Amino acid sequence: MCRRSPTPPHGFFALTRLGARVLLYGPLNGVLHPQVVQKWIDALLAFEPAHQSERMAWTFCLTQLARRSGQRAIDIDDSHRLHALNILHAQKAPSHWIRMVEDVLELEADEQSQMFGEALPIGLRLKRSEE
Repeated sequence: MCRRSPTPPHGFFALTRLGARVLLYGPLNGVLHPQVVQKWIDALLAFEPAHQSERMAWTFCLTQLARRSGQRAIDIDDSHRLHALNILHAQKAPSHWIRMVEDVLELEADEQSQMFGEALPIGLRLKRSEE
């Protein structure tokens, strides 16, 4: 579905939600096995976006699939992470996205709304684990 342009807007959104290394909620055993996600990354590497919104959806998807969780059992291998980082740098992805692939970081508010598919109501925010 997400191998060539045009890709429907929900395509990258679905892959992002299904293959994310860090879940918004739910148990750790809800994370897909890294080998499955690595195959998805392999398929996404050759994608060529036709416009800016497609490029942003694609790079955000790669970011979430390659993101470091801090848990070796669910993180992808270093070679796939490096391939994703090369694309993120080449596509001039936001620096915070690149850092999420390099280090363990929290999602920012706009990234949370991208993952949920809508903005949280005004005044409502997700509780961080250290709170």
